Parts: sequence; C-alpha cells; structure tokens
Amino acid sequence: MRVVGIIAIFVLCLAVIAEGAFLVKLSRQVNTLSQQEAVARERGEPGDDSALAATERRAERAAPRLPRGAQPGGGVPSFQALAPPPTTPATTTLREALATSEGREQLKAAMEVIAEEKRQDRLVKWAARRDERDQHYKERILKAVPLTGDEPLKLATLFTNLKSARQQVIDDMRAGLKTAEQADEDTDELQANHERAMNALLGEERWKKARESRRERGQGPGQAPQAGQASTPNVAASR
Repeated sequence: MRVVGIIAIFVLCLAVIAEGAFLVKLSRQVNTLSQQEAVARERGEPGDDSALAATERRAERAAPRLPRGAQPGGGVPSFQALAPPPTTPATTTLREALATSEGREQLKAAMEVIAEEKRQDRLVKWAARRDERDQHYKERILKAVPLTGDEPLKLATLFTNLKSARQQVIDDMRAGLKTAEQADEDTDELQANHERAMNALLGEERWKKARESRRERGQGPGQAPQAGQASTPNVAASR
C-alpha cells in the first residue's frame, strides 16, 4: 500500500505540472496576439489583417470555447480565466507537500525507495539464472576436464558453496541488511574467490580448458548485472 500511495502522489504531481504548462502556453499566445495587433495598427498596413486573423484563429482553437456574446466585437478576443480543477484531499495534500523543501525531499526519498526495490528484484532474478548456468557449467567441466581421486567431489563442493553464499547475500539484501549495490559487490567478490579456488583445484592447464568450455557456450565469468541499470558491474559478461 505504501508503494501504491507513492505512485498515486507521483501521478498527481505530473497532472499539476501539465496543467501549469498549458496555462503558461495560453498566456504566451495571448501576449503574442496583443503585440501583433499593436504593430498592425501602428503601421496601418492592410496586409497585416490576414496574419492577425490567422493568429486569432489559432488562439481560438487553443483556448476553451466561450459562450456566444462573451467576446467584444472586433479587436483581440477576451479570454476567460480557466476554472480551477476540482480539488481532492490527495491533490491538496500533494500541493502542500511540494510547497515545502521537506515535502520535496520526502517525495524524492520515496522515488529512491521504488528504484531500490526494482534493482533488488533484478538482482534476485539474475541470481536464479546464475545458479542454473553454474549447474550446467559444472556438468560440462566434469565431461571436458579429466579429474582424479576426490577432485569431482571437491569441484561439486566449490559450486555448492558458491550457490549458498550467493543466496545468503540475496537473503541479507531482502531483509534490509544490504542495499542492491552492496549485494552486487559481495556477489562479485564471491565469484572472484570461486574462480581462484577453481584454478587452485584444477591447475593452470585444466583451468584453461574449463574456461574454454564455458566460452564455447557463450558464458562469461558470472558477475551480477549493473547496479545502476539492473544491479552490478559487468552484466554483459554474465549473459
């Protein structure tokens, strides 16, 4: 409900801004029309009447229609002030809030909360896709790289630990203990530690072969998406 209220306030704010923009545009058209009429009368040039009439027609189309007889005969048409839009408690509250610096800061903070929630949702979805890709990656290593003794078990343990640690970061983020940006940095660090452990387990030659099997499938090192866009740095590599 809090998010719905924030979105409603944001929409009402946009409506108020649009209304102000229309009034400013209408005022500028009236000023331009008055200036053109004054210039035409001073010069006394008949050719200016057509331009003035065209300008009047454009202004009439932009302005709300007036009742018959409301305009004086000849000259610049008079414009009635637009009736103020019907006020509601929500509109009144929004205007009062935006009239103060504190209210504007609160609206800004609400928008930041919404943006943070979107970043966290993207990171959660990325983590689920990363877990699935890691599982396929492990299976390809077992097929493409010769392992001996307890190395298959150690390899499986490395991937299991990576998945558990990544899920712990996500849980901490959703519990409010980390921001999306902090969670991104932690997942990057987890991935880097995992890569070093894999290198130590397989050795340089077999580790190179394992990375080649991953590149053949178009997979990068497995870092999280960017925090400003989706959630963290190096999103292209993980896709």
